[in-house]
Amino acid sequence: MRRRYRYDEALRAVVEVGVVRDTPAPRVHIQTGAHYEGLRATDGTPVDTAKRHRQYMKDHNVALFSDYEQTFARAQDERERDRIGVGPRDESIREDLKEAYEKVQAGYKPPPRPEVNEERAAVVNSYIVGKDV
Repeated sequence: MRRRYRYDEALRAVVEVGVVRDTPAPRVHIQTGAHYEGLRATDGTPVDTAKRHRQYMKDHNVALFSDYEQTFARAQDERERDRIGVGPRDESIREDLKEAYEKVQAGYKPPPRPEVNEERAAVVNSYIVGKDV
C-alpha cells in the first residue's frame, strides 16, 4: 500500500489525499500451475504439478468435487421432480401402486413364508462364518 499526497495552496502544506493500493499480482499463476508449488497429498506424496496431481488421483481412485457438479445438479432436479410428483419415475410408481391396491381390494394375499430347515440353516451359517458344525 502507498499513501498519496498533494500540495495544498491554501494550507501551504503537503496533505495526504488517500491510500493507493498496489495493483494485485496478475492471476497468471492459475494458468502456469504455480498453485501446485510445494503441494503434497495427505500421505506425503508430492503432487506439485498438474500431471502428478492427475496421476495421484487416478492411482488412488479419487476425484474432485467439481468433476461431479453436473451429476449433482441432475440428481437434485430428479429429487425435486419426485418431490412434486412429476416425471416418468412418478408415473411408473403410480401405476405400480394402483395395481397393488387393486390386487389387495380383489382379495390377494401373499403366500406364506416357507418353513426354515434349521439343520440346513446351521450348515449355511457355518459356511458363512467359516466354522465347522
